[in-house]
Amino acid sequence: AAAAAAAAAEKKAHKSKAQPGETLTGIVMHSSPISAEIKLESGERARLHITEWLDAKEAAKLTDAGAFAAAYPEGGPFSGVVVGTQPTPAGKRHHVLEVTARPSAVVAAAGAAHPDNPQAVDLASLQPGQTVQGFVQEVGKGHVFVALSPTVRGRLHATDCAGPPARLADLASAFTPGQPLRCRVLQVNRATRQVDLSEQALDSGGKPTSAPPAAGTLATGCVVRTGSDGVVVHLAEGRRGRACLADIHDTYVDKALAGIQAGTMVRAMVLGESAVPASAGGGGGGGAMLHLS
Repeated sequence: AAAAAAAAAEKKAHKSKAQPGETLTGIVMHSSPISAEIKLESGERARLHITEWLDAKEAAKLTDAGAFAAAYPEGGPFSGVVVGTQPTPAGKRHHVLEVTARPSAVVAAAGAAHPDNPQAVDLASLQPGQTVQGFVQEVGKGHVFVALSPTVRGRLHATDCAGPPARLADLASAFTPGQPLRCRVLQVNRATRQVDLSEQALDSGGKPTSAPPAAGTLATGCVVRTGSDGVVVHLAEGRRGRACLADIHDTYVDKALAGIQAGTMVRAMVLGESAVPASAGGGGGGGAMLHLS
């Protein structure tokens, strides 16, 4: 009986007066680069996530990282549609009421047809090779987290960012929370909810423009592991390379790994493919490991 009462109390705590599909208005109480806290006319609090602001076609035209915060300043009005409640990382008893302002959703809620009414990105439907519209959520030392929906985010590794090597070495200067990004899905791990992304472009045939680096070319990468056998380097498109101790310096150095650690950005010459599979390099990857110098 006690368990049933607790379950009923929890269900009541999660229940919202607002129903999915209902059109509501409110006031913006707090605004950040990727979300806004809305006080609805009913007094309830809701969250408008940046991925629920515009439809994909319009979001793809954005260039300003501060566009969302400018559109929803504190004290400004809000009009949109209820999506439903979503659990938060704070625990199963903590939920947030999600709302959307996407024009297609607003039109659909009014009962009219809309030519473009896409659903929010769902982890179950994401596929490698798929192009997605996202927004920078957080910038780390060697990667950028990209919000794809209120509940799904992807990881963009430094080596999968477009642009010159200098941009890869200083992600904090190159990326700003709220900045729109068009990315391609590299891989999806539904068990860990990890989505790897790439900014690298595709050619007219739908193939990555960053083909596997050929022997004799230079490649930019990030060291992911060091050991007695050398260093393992993360390269673009999820590829891996290994440089043995003898291939790190031109001449003998007593402490060959001095100054090299996980997270160090390096430029290396591709010598060819190694007989060791990339999966043996730690942290994933597929195909053959590249031999680097």
